[in-house]
Amino acid sequence: ESLLLGGTLWHRLKGFYGLSMFDYKNSYYKDRVLFKKERSHTMDIKDVSKVAEFSAEKMKKINLFETANVLCDVYNLEPGQAQKVHAHEDSDKIYMVLTGQAKVKVGDKEQVLGKNQIVIAPAGKEHGVSNPGSERLSLLVFMAPVHIHKH
Repeated sequence: ESLLLGGTLWHRLKGFYGLSMFDYKNSYYKDRVLFKKERSHTMDIKDVSKVAEFSAEKMKKINLFETANVLCDVYNLEPGQAQKVHAHEDSDKIYMVLTGQAKVKVGDKEQVLGKNQIVIAPAGKEHGVSNPGSERLSLLVFMAPVHIHKH
């Protein structure tokens, strides 16, 4: 069998990954890496307050959930740290402040947000976040659908 799949023959993938056609239907690709779609029959519950990991070097991203359709992360920024301004052509991103203050840029607008405030960066709009305060910043971040971003 030789089903053409993204420029790669299915039988090569089958041999390399040991996949059956059932596995292919329950898998997806991101950055040319094959991921298995999780089809759990139980609820996957996370405690956001327990993922407050910070790094002195740069913003720390903690992935909570990622499927072929949606990404959910916690971003943790020390005072003065920032996310590089970027855009996702086909994906919306939502930032919600959990702790601290966030300076959020969406398009040509900038606004400081506090705890429990939320903003959306629509697909195609440049966006980024920084921590202008003296306290640590944690954000709950959603992106859908999941696509690669451009800088």
